[in-house]
Amino acid sequence: MAQPFDPKRLETPGEAIPVAEQVETVLDSGRVGAFSVSSAGLLAYRHGTRVPGRVLTWIDRSGMSGAALGEAANFVGRFQFSPDRKSIAAGIQTGATTSIWIFDVSRGIRTRLTFGPGNDVEPVWSPDGRSIAFRSNRKGHYDLYRRAADGSGSDEEIGRASGGERV
Repeated sequence: MAQPFDPKRLETPGEAIPVAEQVETVLDSGRVGAFSVSSAGLLAYRHGTRVPGRVLTWIDRSGMSGAALGEAANFVGRFQFSPDRKSIAAGIQTGATTSIWIFDVSRGIRTRLTFGPGNDVEPVWSPDGRSIAFRSNRKGHYDLYRRAADGSGSDEEIGRASGGERV
C-alpha cells in the first residue's frame, strides 16, 4: 500500500492505494513481505501465494541446488542451525498450531520438540547447543520458554510478557 504523507503536519492527507498484490511472505510467516524499496522509490518484490509446503534444500556456493533436507513443511518464522551445525531448529505449522521441530542434518529426518497448545515459534539455540529458547502464546500472549534440545524434560518458562507485549 502507498499513502501520501505530509511531514510538516505529520498527517496522511490522502487515501491509501494498493501498489502490489500477492506479495510473497518470508517462509510463509504472513507478516514479513519479500520486498525491497530503493531510495528512488523503485519497488522490487517476489510475487506469490502461500504454498502448501516448502523443503529445506542445500545450496552450494555457486548457487546450485543440492539435496533436500526432509520433507515439505509449512515453516513459520526463522530457523537456526545448532552451534555444531549438525541440527536445525524450525517452527512448523501443523493444523492450527506451530511447534518447534529439530532436523538432523546428516540423516535428513525431523523430530518434534514442542507439544504446547499454542504456537511455539522463533527457536534459538543456546551457545552450548544443549537447549533451545522459543516464544509461545500458549497463555494467550507470547512468553519465552526453554527446552532441552534432546527433548528430555518439559518446557520451562524463562520470560513473561507484561501486558501481552513481545518478549
